[in-house]
Amino acid sequence: LEGAGAVLERRSLAALDGLGELGLDVARMMSVDAYAVWGELLESDPDAVYRPVLERFRMGCGQDAVAMGRVRRRLAELAAAFLDEIAGFDAALAPTTPTVAPPLAPLVGGGQAYVEANMKALRNTRVANLFDLCALTLPCGDHDGLTTGLMLMTAPGRENALLRLAAALEPALGRGSAHSKVS
Repeated sequence: LEGAGAVLERRSLAALDGLGELGLDVARMMSVDAYAVWGELLESDPDAVYRPVLERFRMGCGQDAVAMGRVRRRLAELAAAFLDEIAGFDAALAPTTPTVAPPLAPLVGGGQAYVEANMKALRNTRVANLFDLCALTLPCGDHDGLTTGLMLMTAPGRENALLRLAAALEPALGRGSAHSKVS
């Protein structure tokens, strides 16, 4: 991107450290939300759901409402801090995932290998989800035949600006096409 004229600034963002400090509390909060939306459907045919996913959703049952309220309040504080940290930039960039897809066989039965691979795969994208950001991913290369992605994140409500930025970046990533026009 820099070779194509983009100005990039590499920096650590304190809001991301704060998100990491919330740890499993964020997973619990997400499970509460997921079970509230999908619980009845899941329980109507639990055998139709991949067991580790069902267990993660069920983790939402019985959580302390006060604790979850505190997590939500802290997430709102961190989201505001994140937006302050990226103010003045077109977008924050990150790899969509910190690694390429792992081999499937060790993950199929669930267990710790599945949990670790799942958490790693979701690590970067959950920032945009938890902070209610506008985000998208562009394919940007490959590693051993597996496509890698570059995630662009910006403030909520900036979808059109983000789409224009993505369209401008695609040629520099070698991925632009006639279908990439955004006006």
